Amino acid sequence: MKPRALVTGLMWDVGLPVATFYAARLLGFDAFIALAAGAVAAVLRLLTIAVRQRRLDGFSVLMAAVFVVALVLGLITADARMMLVRDSLVTATVGAGFLGSCAVGRPLVYTFARRMNADDPRRLAAWDARWPSDPGFRSAFVRLTLVWGSGLIAEAVLRLPLVFALPVDVMAGLSTAITVITIALLSVWTVHYVRRRKAATAAEAAPVSSETGRQPAGGRP
Repeated sequence: MKPRALVTGLMWDVGLPVATFYAARLLGFDAFIALAAGAVAAVLRLLTIAVRQRRLDGFSVLMAAVFVVALVLGLITADARMMLVRDSLVTATVGAGFLGSCAVGRPLVYTFARRMNADDPRRLAAWDARWPSDPGFRSAFVRLTLVWGSGLIAEAVLRLPLVFALPVDVMAGLSTAITVITIALLSVWTVHYVRRRKAATAAEAAPVSSETGRQPAGGRP
């Protein structure tokens, strides 16, 4: 999956519910119905993607489940704010997935990086060779994954008091803005970290390359 596709999918995931909410409000629906419509629109989009691709993506199923749980909680409590708690449930769940992947299996950032480089088998082969033997290579992906997981959970915690302190109409848009800003900051940090790692790797490899006349294979993340 290419970075552009990831960004486009993210914009749909965070933008569709809030766009549906404000469209419903303009049509005169109350806040609860508008939020419910946003949740339904998000779930329908996920189902449409699953049907088109003819497969159920685990992450999409998880997101759909979170939207449904938030919708049920809202119906039970008849409180529109419970629908807004949904966004914190989503990011907290994803953040926990990032953190958990560091303890079980390979870090999620490594998994995503492999998908983004699926059309470069030589690079993937180099990564496969380095994973069991290069602690520095593994630690880079672990650190990236830990930072993303921690950042998403912090975002979820930050949102909760705002949900109950601000008007629903304000928070519906602000909630999405918080998500976008958090992901943007994490992305900027990721680019900076990867560049710094590459620069450090190039500096370490320079003396070896000059002695052997060869460049090391498989760049660090």
